[in-house]
Amino acid sequence: MKRICIVSPLSKVFLLTCLFYVIPHINYGKMTGRQIVSNYLQTQNSETELAFISMNTYASLEAASNRKNHRFLTLSNRNQDGSGSFIIRMIRPQEVNGVTVLSKTKSNSTVEQFIYLPEIGKINQIKGKGKSAKFLGTDFTFEDLQKEIPGNFSYERLDSNVIRGIKCYRVRATRISDSIESYYSHREMFIGMKSYNLHKINFYRKDNTLSKTLESYNYDSPKVKGETTRPRSMVMTDLEKNTKTEFIVIESRLNLKLDAALFTQKNILSWTEDEIRQLIFDMGFTFIEEQ
Repeated sequence: MKRICIVSPLSKVFLLTCLFYVIPHINYGKMTGRQIVSNYLQTQNSETELAFISMNTYASLEAASNRKNHRFLTLSNRNQDGSGSFIIRMIRPQEVNGVTVLSKTKSNSTVEQFIYLPEIGKINQIKGKGKSAKFLGTDFTFEDLQKEIPGNFSYERLDSNVIRGIKCYRVRATRISDSIESYYSHREMFIGMKSYNLHKINFYRKDNTLSKTLESYNYDSPKVKGETTRPRSMVMTDLEKNTKTEFIVIESRLNLKLDAALFTQKNILSWTEDEIRQLIFDMGFTFIEEQ
């Protein structure tokens, strides 16, 4: 005798509701490392950015009073094909005023970096071991100043972790080829499960020793004037030298109309302080020196 199973409309609703919630949860748990990093990069998906940042370098982790302060502007633009440019222009102190770093990312994932030193009066390309040099004596190398280039790395999802009470995915980023220049063997990225904000990076030397950490604090902070996809502050700690450098975003604007000519070597060579002040004024910056 055959048994006939009759499913009531109410049971159907219950079953469909369970599938609605359970299936996305299963997919959510199976995301690959590359998918997680891609979601993080989507949080950084502004077409342009102009930001005023304070940078503090500490000669010792214990001696907080032993601090050197710099102020600089960052400008960036991003094209639909993934290419883009990023500029750091030093403002203060006076002895580094005008020092400029230009990073240009091509659609094939190659990155070219250049530095302009006013006292020399010319632009030099940063190549090879030069990318592992420290930027103005800070704990950031020129390589660290580059934005994430997903075409250059494989991303392996590791066991999850908790960073300062925030549940995070942990993803190992490793160069896909030895021809890609890097001081590091790999990095571990800790990306929030809910927000996809990047909360921490561990940097490992080629002997797999943990060399540095970069920690991010206070996303969506009301202390930042304007709007930004950045955290309010980032702290790079050199575990070998017992030093640290802190970036603090003071003011920022997103998706402004920035002239493409700003991101050329010709402009960097001729850019005057008056022109920078005019740019800041045109973009509505208050430019108040405070933290």
